[in-house]
Amino acid sequence: MENPSWLFVIATAIAVVGIVIIFKQLISRVHEQGEKFESKKELASFLMKLAMVEGIPIVMIAFGMMQIMETTGIDYVIPLILIFCFLLFGLIQIFLTRQQVNNDPRTPEQVKRLVSGYSILGAAFASAFPIISIALIFMTQEFQTL
Repeated sequence: MENPSWLFVIATAIAVVGIVIIFKQLISRVHEQGEKFESKKELASFLMKLAMVEGIPIVMIAFGMMQIMETTGIDYVIPLILIFCFLLFGLIQIFLTRQQVNNDPRTPEQVKRLVSGYSILGAAFASAFPIISIALIFMTQEFQTL
């Protein structure tokens, strides 16, 4: 592949969409089970699913990093825009999910606090791959100027 930036875009898309889906599943279980929610068990399940989803993007990022030194004259504007779009998509979806639970009058305060904590965790995971991809694209540009 001539432009490793597209590998970073695809890796970001897979990671962010996968994390959003897994996060929404976790929050729906928290909301359904309410105070009977087993936090440690469900968090462990969430992290295992997260590790499975992030496997392919990690390999793609590593493969793209190997190709950075071999690139010349690539366009990076469109990949950067797409990565920012995926970052915004992930963050918006996570915080909209949190708002849906918090706006439900039947939701207990303990569940609202738990969902808010998980939202911060989900936002951190969803923004990790876009940040890494953006940094690697800028690194690609630096190697081109050398």
